[in-house]
Amino acid sequence: MITIGIGWLSIIGLFIIISLIFWGISLFVQKRKPNLKRILTDFVFILYLVGLVLVTMFPLSFGPLFSGMNHPFEAYVQLVPFRSILEYLTDLNLHSCIQLFGNIFMLAPLAIYINAFYNWSFKKNLIFVCLFSFGIEFVQGTWDFFNHWPYKKVDIDDVFSNMTGYLLTLFFIPRIKKLYDKL
Repeated sequence: MITIGIGWLSIIGLFIIISLIFWGISLFVQKRKPNLKRILTDFVFILYLVGLVLVTMFPLSFGPLFSGMNHPFEAYVQLVPFRSILEYLTDLNLHSCIQLFGNIFMLAPLAIYINAFYNWSFKKNLIFVCLFSFGIEFVQGTWDFFNHWPYKKVDIDDVFSNMTGYLLTLFFIPRIKKLYDKL
């Protein structure tokens, strides 16, 4: 198996690309006038997005390509609800805590950013976080499947954890908005 990490130069390039896309959309499509507080908020949010890509997609792992090595479906996908969560809780160690709480809090900044600036209904938030979390798992699973190397297993519990953290964060949005407005 070959693993490719990502260097600082690549991270800076990824940040610049995401920044240009993000600010291009916000300035031209939304016709929003820039102010320093919002630019700094957007900057921090873009750093979060780069971090999210790094955590969910890197390091890239390449299995023995075209070797004919076949792994069972279960090596790529975990679809039994709460199996991973129960495993993490029964074998509590640093790795399981990072995995569980990392998945719970991974999309919390996304919930804060979206709901601090846009008034989305609970239903719209629920649909969005479900699609977003499934999208992350889909990309990870697709990479592993076509690569013939199960590295980042598609796990339904990751979706549940992501959604739980995102939706719990929604309860704190009014307080976060008040704090942001005071800045």
